[in-house]
Amino acid sequence: TINSPVDQQTVWFDESGMKVSLQLQPALAEGDVVTIRIDGEVVATGSVTVYIIKNVYRGTHSLTAAITDEEGTMLKQAGPVTFTMRQHSIQHPKPEEF
Repeated sequence: TINSPVDQQTVWFDESGMKVSLQLQPALAEGDVVTIRIDGEVVATGSVTVYIIKNVYRGTHSLTAAITDEEGTMLKQAGPVTFTMRQHSIQHPKPEEF
């Protein structure tokens, strides 16, 4: 399950990256790999439940997460989750500046 971002969420750009968090049930087996995709492009792989994704530009995007085994067979897929990345500007300051 993709816990963050949630479907239809507006995410404000942060230079440190966008947090993607997953809940994995059952836990990963040895050799399993998580692949995070945004708009179909692989942006991260690993064996953890939290990823920081950099260089996500403004606009609406689709996020998926897949688990594959050692042979590359897909075991599970979560998403798609649709989110909109916003960037701060003079017309749209950070929410805490309103």
